[in-house]
Amino acid sequence: MSGQATPLTGDTDIEEPPDPEIILLTPEEGRAMFDEAARTFMGMSGEEFIQRWDAGEFAEIFDKPGYRHIVDLVLMIPLWRGSF
Repeated sequence: MSGQATPLTGDTDIEEPPDPEIILLTPEEGRAMFDEAARTFMGMSGEEFIQRWDAGEFAEIFDKPGYRHIVDLVLMIPLWRGSF
């Protein structure tokens, strides 16, 4: 009966995965993390990526196959802007 719900509680005997580790960053650490990611994925500074993103330069391609790294950086923008 592995994986079966118990009749009254709905609990299963499936082991839950561990919670992901939570890492707290200072605004400076967040900016440094974003900058490093931009340099790694795009070969440009975090500041340059933000300027080009805000100017709409990646609007046509960011969600196309092969450009997942741009989406990853866009999701990290709050680290740069300190709005996390």
